[in-house]
Amino acid sequence: MAKTVYTTEVIELQNGAEVELRPLNIKGIRLFNDKFKAFQDSEVQESDQKSMDVLVELAGICLKRDLPELVADQDALEEALDIDTIYKILEICGGLDLKGINAQVTAAQLLQE
Repeated sequence: MAKTVYTTEVIELQNGAEVELRPLNIKGIRLFNDKFKAFQDSEVQESDQKSMDVLVELAGICLKRDLPELVADQDALEEALDIDTIYKILEICGGLDLKGINAQVTAAQLLQE
């Protein structure tokens, strides 16, 4: 009997669809990391709209294996996601804790004021 070495979590999207999230495979994590690195290295961070587009694209990379039809329809994908759901998807599938990063950035901004 094989033993699974990763954890999974089932979440519900805004459209009511349930998806079982698991860490990305090597191919997926390479694509995910390349996209995130390009985001970090560019001026995309300076635009809220462009930042949101990248976050949706990263979530799409994570969901493509289980929900390819949803990911193929950009409008449907955006309607199925909210920011907290995106953060959860990126945390589980890509190992990226943006909630923690945002909390640190917010605390640092408050300390500067």
